[in-house]
Amino acid sequence: MLNDFSLKDIKLIRTIFEEELKCELITRRHDNLYQLCYYLFEIGKLEDVFLIYDAKFNSKSMDAGTMLDREMMYMNQPNDNVITFVKSELNEKPELNKKYKTILIELNKLKKQPNNDLKEYSEFIKGYFFGHEN
Repeated sequence: MLNDFSLKDIKLIRTIFEEELKCELITRRHDNLYQLCYYLFEIGKLEDVFLIYDAKFNSKSMDAGTMLDREMMYMNQPNDNVITFVKSELNEKPELNKKYKTILIELNKLKKQPNNDLKEYSEFIKGYFFGHEN
């Protein structure tokens, strides 16, 4: 799927993601989860920021949380777009606040980090999966 995924695959990717997150908790293997996060990042649907947050911050696996890049929460969009979307979702659906209590803190940390460049991260993560050009 790595070489041929698009928005038309989003339902499949989300379903596999949810199952892979459960599997990761049992097997402690997260390569597939990392790749699925990449798909979600690359497709860039804002609502998937919650899936990536779950994998990184709400998973019971410290290894998965450490391995996953916070930068994937960019959702391949400017950080301010993601922050605005998340604020709106948390206001419209207050029940999300308990599960995602630090999501805005993490997004704002990401925004303030010195190497906060979406283009740079996007090039890096594509290179991770497809190889870096010399």
